[in-house]
Amino acid sequence: MSAWITLCLLATGLGLVPARGQSNRAYVSADSLREKDFVDLSRLPWKYGAGDDFEWSKPSWNDQGWPNLAPRFSLDRLPPNTWPGIGWFRLWLEIDSTLRNGTVALQLSHDGASEIYLDGQLVRSFGVVASYQGEERTYNPNNFPVALSLNGQTRHLLAVRYSFEKAEAIRARYGSRARYAGFNARLADLSKAVDQQVTRERKSAVFEMPLFGILISFAFLHLLLYVFYARGRENLWYSIFTGSMAGYFLLQFLQSNAHQVESGIWYHLLREPFFLSLIFVSYNAFLYSVFQTSLPRQFKWIALAGGLLCGLLVWRGLGKTIDQYALSGFILASTLEGLRVIGQALWKRRHDAGIIGRGVMGFAIFVLFLFLERTDVLATSQATEAIVSYAGLLSIPVATAIYLARKTARTNHKLEAQLMEVGRLSKQSLRQEVEKYKLIELQKQELKVQVEERTRELQATNRHLNQVNEELSVTLENLKTTQTQLVQSEKMASLGQLTAGVAHEINNPINFVSAGIDSLKANYQDIIRLAKEYFALQPGEDNREKLGRLTRLKKEADVEELVEESEQLFQSIKNGAVRTTEIVKSLRNFTRLDEDALKKADLNEGLDSTLTILSSQLKDRIRIVKEYGAIPLVNCYPGQLNQVFMNILVNAIQSIPEKGTIRIRTGLVRQVGRDWVEVAIRDSGKGMTEEVKRRIFEPFFTTKGVGEGTGLGLSITYGIIEKHRGNIRVESEPGQGTEFIIEIPLNNEPLSVNG
Repeated sequence: MSAWITLCLLATGLGLVPARGQSNRAYVSADSLREKDFVDLSRLPWKYGAGDDFEWSKPSWNDQGWPNLAPRFSLDRLPPNTWPGIGWFRLWLEIDSTLRNGTVALQLSHDGASEIYLDGQLVRSFGVVASYQGEERTYNPNNFPVALSLNGQTRHLLAVRYSFEKAEAIRARYGSRARYAGFNARLADLSKAVDQQVTRERKSAVFEMPLFGILISFAFLHLLLYVFYARGRENLWYSIFTGSMAGYFLLQFLQSNAHQVESGIWYHLLREPFFLSLIFVSYNAFLYSVFQTSLPRQFKWIALAGGLLCGLLVWRGLGKTIDQYALSGFILASTLEGLRVIGQALWKRRHDAGIIGRGVMGFAIFVLFLFLERTDVLATSQATEAIVSYAGLLSIPVATAIYLARKTARTNHKLEAQLMEVGRLSKQSLRQEVEKYKLIELQKQELKVQVEERTRELQATNRHLNQVNEELSVTLENLKTTQTQLVQSEKMASLGQLTAGVAHEINNPINFVSAGIDSLKANYQDIIRLAKEYFALQPGEDNREKLGRLTRLKKEADVEELVEESEQLFQSIKNGAVRTTEIVKSLRNFTRLDEDALKKADLNEGLDSTLTILSSQLKDRIRIVKEYGAIPLVNCYPGQLNQVFMNILVNAIQSIPEKGTIRIRTGLVRQVGRDWVEVAIRDSGKGMTEEVKRRIFEPFFTTKGVGEGTGLGLSITYGIIEKHRGNIRVESEPGQGTEFIIEIPLNNEPLSVNG
């Protein structure tokens, strides 16, 4: 009975009656979610039941006798002590066919605790819902997106079990700041809601906390300057000023992430009235200490006004609108007073007043921007707000740093002049001491002779060492040059063996181009002949004979076939040019000299470039199987690694007598402390014996006939892999083919090209 009495009081207090012809339904479609950031459910009539019964979460429960109630209700509109502390809110969702197989986001914000049910199933809870304060655990989700899966149905029951037992007590303690006892609810596109949540968290991480760190650093630095030089009062006030701003942004961060109603209220009270008032009081005190000898009388009034305003707003508040205008008025008055002090200093041509003035002007522009935004005169985006805030808040710290640097420079100039005077007096004193050092000079001469003898001996030894060092340097340079020439010679030797095949590869696309040009020329002449006949037609004359001739020419030329043939010829010419470009690019990459510096390179691309050069040797005889993995760029010498791929692939081709397969595999291998890219090249050739495997990387060792190989290819390959601090190993058995496995570290340290 008491529950029904409370329900009637609620309905009477809010001017609501049980629904008669009203519909507690929300119509949701994909278009409505795309066009708006969210669909507000807080102002819709929900079915409300006072008390607690889990049967009320089910769609089958008949709630026709329940009154309609918007969930965002205010205690100001209720008779005292009529909110029972717990109840159920039910709303039917009518889903458009375009959305019924999708997922939407439900976002709640409240000061109590809630449980969300969809079609009788619990989806998510925030806090612990209970009818007693000792058991209830309130939690504000701050519009955290909750995914609702619609499962192909077009009609769903959304039920919220909600409790806020201490709503009346908090309302009595904090007044109008805690007048809302219900909850806000809205539906949004899931991806858009998640993006908004990420943006909100990123703003806290990228804007508020970095500002706190910068400002608290300035505050600590200038506090130390004041501690070690107490006469510099501007450092004290500046430390309070930046420390207050740091506290303001720290509390803003804490408030945006608060999940308890009382914590959020206290963070707001400390941030807005207290720290904001302290910021502008210390701001004016800083300007007075810089440009005036003492704090003027009006500073006392500014401090008193800030203190009274802070105390009044923290104690009770005058109402949200009056609070904002009172605080904004104090900020504006403090800013104007600061501008007056700056203007007066500029008029009197005070030292560096312009520097501080520019910083304060930047801060004043920010304050004006903030005032216009807070009073809803100016609407801005988050990006604009962040840029203006950063520039405005850091303008005074930067200007102050420049001011202090110039002030220190003036002090240093004065000290420099005094030091010059001290130097002049020191010279006079030195002249008087000359005689005292004559005996010392005699001893110095003897010591000097001994030092010169030892110096000559050391110089002779040094010359001998330099000569030996130069000889070693020349020898080392010769070795490096010989090694480079040997690598390049081997590269060019490999290329020489491929010349005929490469020339054939280039000749084929060139023949396509040449043949296509001749055919295009013939088609072009037919088109010109038709065009001349067409342009010979004259308006106003008898053109029947000319039209007949034009028709005959059109039939003879078969224009449709002519156009189609021309398009095919253009495509053939384009394909030939692209193929020629690929071959030339691969040759250029392969024949370039070794690089002087490490660079990022794609090993898959290097393998493809090498295969392009070798394509004439592959033909239809050898099938290439590419098993390329997703590998990152490698810090290496790309030209030298292309030489490695060329040497191994040429050996693989030569080891396959007739038809066969070459399988190329790449992949990324990660281990603790070391990551590398692995390249494996396996052929189906004749393989090799254990004796050949042991000697395969020896210089001048070859299994080919006389005049068919230098025996340097795999030796150079081994040296290149060592230079990259990698590994190379070979796995082979006679008649089973051969596989070379190369490991190249991802991040090589800078190395000498030849070392």
